[in-house]
Amino acid sequence: MELKSFQNISKQECTTASAAIMVSADQKWESGKTLAEKGDFGGATSLAIVSLEEQIKALLLLVDGQGFQFRKVKGMQAFFQNHSIRYIIAYYIFVMAVFGEDLFRFIYRMRDNPELMKEMVSLYQIDKEAMYKKMGRYIMRKIIQLSNEMEWFSRIDLFRQDGFYSDYDRELKTPVIINKHNYIETMERLLRVHFAANE
Repeated sequence: MELKSFQNISKQECTTASAAIMVSADQKWESGKTLAEKGDFGGATSLAIVSLEEQIKALLLLVDGQGFQFRKVKGMQAFFQNHSIRYIIAYYIFVMAVFGEDLFRFIYRMRDNPELMKEMVSLYQIDKEAMYKKMGRYIMRKIIQLSNEMEWFSRIDLFRQDGFYSDYDRELKTPVIINKHNYIETMERLLRVHFAANE
């Protein structure tokens, strides 16, 4: 008899597991906020990252519970066994959130100033090249921003470890050196993924 794992549970079990894991992820998120209120920014950062990992796991199970078959794709078991690989999905959710925020800002600007849309359409009709240049500048800014964010997300597992453990790497590293600024910087990124994953 084959042992049950995330790889071979039924669709119904995926749905049940997803809900339970999401509750656990939310508890870790809230516990992290409580630690931050008490000044333990290292522990708070680590719990926020662990919460994010659990959300990713829950999302994968949720979609398979709805009939997708991601778990059958070769190599997908790594998403359930490896911390770092879940951060790839977190990064992609972050990217979608960044573009979603920009889209909503654009929509609200158009709603609040309908003349702006007319100006944009007029600019496009009169000078397509100027419009393309404007779009090109936006895309270049996003490429730079998202490249920097990719670098940050590639180090997120180190941030998780730094918040939980002490080490000596050329100098003493302890969770207490993670300050409020470091925590806020991390949370600004993770909030986008957290809220997108909860929707």
